[in-house]
Amino acid sequence: MISSGYTLKNIKKKYQVENEKITVLNNISLEIDNEDITVILGTSGCGKTTLLRAIAGIEDVDSGDIIFRKEGCICKPRIGFVFQESRLMYWLTVSENISLHSSNKKTDVDVDKYLEIMNLQKFRNAYPSELSGGMEQRVSVARALSFNPDMLFMDEPFSALDYFTRMDMQNEVIRIHESTSKGVVFVTHDIDEALTIGNKILVFGKDKKLVELEIGYGYDRDLTSEYFIEIKRNILRLLDNAMD
Repeated sequence: MISSGYTLKNIKKKYQVENEKITVLNNISLEIDNEDITVILGTSGCGKTTLLRAIAGIEDVDSGDIIFRKEGCICKPRIGFVFQESRLMYWLTVSENISLHSSNKKTDVDVDKYLEIMNLQKFRNAYPSELSGGMEQRVSVARALSFNPDMLFMDEPFSALDYFTRMDMQNEVIRIHESTSKGVVFVTHDIDEALTIGNKILVFGKDKKLVELEIGYGYDRDLTSEYFIEIKRNILRLLDNAMD
């Protein structure tokens, strides 16, 4: 049993679509360690976002248990959530967006800290309309981190970004994880992205079953190496079976 992180037991979830109930999560049991970057990988509509939202506590499940432990004690976690869209308040500056949840808007200490973490110091008084898509997502991550979450949840946050900005933001996720020691749960449909940042990859396979893949490798990752090519082959087989 992990000392810090989530334990999921027999999680089930169905959606009503017209006159039919569609299984989204099929009896899922797993552990998510707060020391890892855990990636949930799958094709569109497989249930990966539903699983992420269920773990984060912002979507109900039909049955099963989701338990969070911190240093061995069961408690209610603080979560930070980064969506696919930045969801910034466009009438607020960068610093005001980051401190949105704070009851004392005059306190600059935390804002300065997270501006620095995300390399946003020069943009503290800028408005979202003055930022690129990548910079907007940096603000979203800073806002999520400023809540001081126990774990950071990210739902395909870089899918709309160009290739080079996306690579830069992937490296930022790794850097944040290593510098803050916060666990990350990251949803993507991109295999290379999963292999780039994940310590553990959860692949939605056949019959909505999750397959766990451990990546026992450092972060100087060569995705063209035989090690990663073989993992990619396994993932492609799992995703192909899920489409049958």
